[in-house]
Amino acid sequence: MMISAQEYNLIGEIADRASRLYERKVGIKIMPVYIEAEIGFVHKNIVALRLRELRDADDGNFMHDVAGIHRHLNMETERLDDFRPRFAA
Repeated sequence: MMISAQEYNLIGEIADRASRLYERKVGIKIMPVYIEAEIGFVHKNIVALRLRELRDADDGNFMHDVAGIHRHLNMETERLDDFRPRFAA
């Protein structure tokens, strides 16, 4: 599956928002490019995400998926271990 330009832009917006939330709520600085890589990989290779709905979600549901993807993404197996994003297609 190829990521379209529209999907790429949405992933960038998700990453920018997540980066700001991590810094504001947890005090952790994470470069958006790392979040983009994880979200893009999951969307392309594991489970398609409803990107627009994720981008527009309230902070709790938004961070559930973003942080859950980060915490459960296993790059060795290319799977999400024991996690299904709320905004999975």
